[in-house]
Amino acid sequence: MDIELKFIIGDTEFSIDVRKNFIEARKDNYKALMTIGRMQRRDEVSRDNALRCLDALGSMYKVGQITSEEQITQHFNALLTTLNTTMLDKHKRRDFTAVFDRYIQK
Repeated sequence: MDIELKFIIGDTEFSIDVRKNFIEARKDNYKALMTIGRMQRRDEVSRDNALRCLDALGSMYKVGQITSEEQITQHFNALLTTLNTTMLDKHKRRDFTAVFDRYIQK
């Protein structure tokens, strides 16, 4: 008896047939992939929250309070740098080595 693992990545669905004697090893893969999925969902929520905070912060600034175009540019660049650091470095993981090290037995 075989088992079938089904995955959806983006809009693409695919499945993998696994022989019964490899089931235990695949359980570790499944746990790792589920953990990565949870981490990615959490990062997505964090990115959405960062954008909401940016909108709220933008509404707090009054254009009339800024005295020069240079000052607007400085504020914009500071906000953009902070947002990019938050969004791309902190809330967009690219390396899941720690997850695989935790679940995949060598």
